[in-house]
Amino acid sequence: MLAGGCAALPMTARTEKARGFAFQKGLTAETVTAGDFTLNVFMRAAEPGKEAVFYIEGDGLAWLSRGRISPDPTPVDFVALKLAVRDPSPNVIYLGRPCQYDSLENDALCSSKEYWTGKRFAPEVVRALDEAVSIYKERFRFRAVHLTGFSGGGALAVLVAAGRDDVASIKTVVGNLDHEAVNRLHGVSPLAGSLNAIDVAPQVRDIPQIHYTGLKDKVVPPVIAEGFKDAAGDDRCILIVNMENAGHTEGWEDKWQALLSWVPRCKT
Repeated sequence: MLAGGCAALPMTARTEKARGFAFQKGLTAETVTAGDFTLNVFMRAAEPGKEAVFYIEGDGLAWLSRGRISPDPTPVDFVALKLAVRDPSPNVIYLGRPCQYDSLENDALCSSKEYWTGKRFAPEVVRALDEAVSIYKERFRFRAVHLTGFSGGGALAVLVAAGRDDVASIKTVVGNLDHEAVNRLHGVSPLAGSLNAIDVAPQVRDIPQIHYTGLKDKVVPPVIAEGFKDAAGDDRCILIVNMENAGHTEGWEDKWQALLSWVPRCKT
């Protein structure tokens, strides 16, 4: 849905840019095989045995223009990574999405381009991210996990949380929490083969969560988060924070450290 522009850097250059940025900010890079995919990971695990924050990237460069699929979904503007490096938590694990970065060349499933179009939230994508969380949790003995997702990564954070019992909190930034509603809004085809986060809202309603929306967001407007809260049926643990001067990708990086002071809690 989001066009990144035809002048985007080639995939290799985008991958190296992200790796260089992560390295400069003190994160190490590696890949992990999880489910059917190879995921690119940037991480800091300074205090094993404690809690960890997992960041899930957005959809990346999914489309070059309306009706023209990108040959490679590696992000041009890796927003979730920019948020992750501003998180002072001792344990921060950033998960690139299936087929992003050089995993496009390693995973046969990526050749169809379905996993950044209609199947971007497919069950096998959710399983891969869930397995990656479990791999790092076991490796570093994390006692609990916090899930943060940007845009489509917000949908996946919710979908992953719905299948786990160790998620201490969820945060989404302009999360696509109802892709059917978003696609109707933009007059584009539904995501055939994808799960929809709003369908599991009742399953995650007891997890403390914050959904940040941008009042200038033309892609995933605040009404989407409100619909998710309504679908949950109980909003004791759900807080929506509307940011006046934020759009879809703009206005989050500089504000993120301040926003981290908002701790998800359930009302008593």
